[in-house]
Amino acid sequence: MMAGVLTLGAGTALLCAGTTIGLWVTGRLLQGAAAAAVWSVACALLADTVASEQLGHAMGYMSLAMTLGNLTGPLARGVVYEHGGYYAVFIVAFALIGVDMGLRLAIIERKHVSKLLPVLEASSNQGIALHYGSLLEQTCQDGHDPVTRESHAGLKGVCKLLSSPRVVVVLWTCAVVSVIVSAFDSVLPLFVQDTYGWAQTSQGLIFIPLLIPSFLGPLVGWVNDRYPNMRRMLAGGALIISVPVCVLLRLVTVNDTGHKILLCGLLLLLGTCIGILFPLVLAESSYAASEKEQESPASCGKQGAMGLAYGLSNSAYAAGSIAGPFLAGFLREHAGWGTMSWALGVLTGVSAFPVILCFAGLLSSSRHPSM
Repeated sequence: MMAGVLTLGAGTALLCAGTTIGLWVTGRLLQGAAAAAVWSVACALLADTVASEQLGHAMGYMSLAMTLGNLTGPLARGVVYEHGGYYAVFIVAFALIGVDMGLRLAIIERKHVSKLLPVLEASSNQGIALHYGSLLEQTCQDGHDPVTRESHAGLKGVCKLLSSPRVVVVLWTCAVVSVIVSAFDSVLPLFVQDTYGWAQTSQGLIFIPLLIPSFLGPLVGWVNDRYPNMRRMLAGGALIISVPVCVLLRLVTVNDTGHKILLCGLLLLLGTCIGILFPLVLAESSYAASEKEQESPASCGKQGAMGLAYGLSNSAYAAGSIAGPFLAGFLREHAGWGTMSWALGVLTGVSAFPVILCFAGLLSSSRHPSM
């Protein structure tokens, strides 16, 4: 994770000092690589540390942090840029990176706790010796490098996860959440600027209605832990409710108080749907990966299915972050704000049915009643 944060700092520095498109693109690529590494490792670390019966509650905090980061960024960017200028934005970014590095240095991973306890340390060292001894024995027997075997196991694990409809639906839903968030992140400031003539500070403040419901994440996670069978209905219901919310955004067209109130109200409802959905998606990713790993424990390699699942989820979220601005920007420019809102509503609507069918393992359990 520390390497990811350092890469993030390097990418941010290129964006700050860059004067050409090549440097800006390189900076964004470095930031994307850093996000992929940090998010995947952090989610896997959290899932490995927290007890399974508290996983939903923990993922609620994770989704809260993710949503706060995605939506607070535009808000802070607009305020700081208008009042402090270009470099003030990057000063804030570098300060946050510094705080992040300090917090990561303070982390003591679960696997390292044994070093503080002599008894556990001895057993841990014995386990490590047995592990490497078995790897050497396997190398002598079949002539394959252990690292190569692990890479093959990782590839087999990815294929194993992608063979599960439950995992595929989780990845699709993760991409849909990212599309919605990134679409409004890119288009909403331009819309309020063109419609209401708002400056950067007001453009940032319009994200507050989307931001407030993200604090529901821990509560939603607690409900998921207490009533796990409700997960698919809560997630599917959030997607279904978001359909009319997105469609009604097309009614916001003129510069008057009523339309401004309508816009804020609809954004608040949409933020509530996202705040309910996202922690359930993160928790479902863990449960789906655990289910596949129990079927064939050796197929996912040394790191297990959890790390692979969160790596795939990160890829799906990144794909949505790329597609969202392109989709929303293209539709708004060529077909208008109303068509864009219709398209986002259709996307969330068609995603609700596979979520209801596959979340919480409903489809697989109906095929295999013994499970």
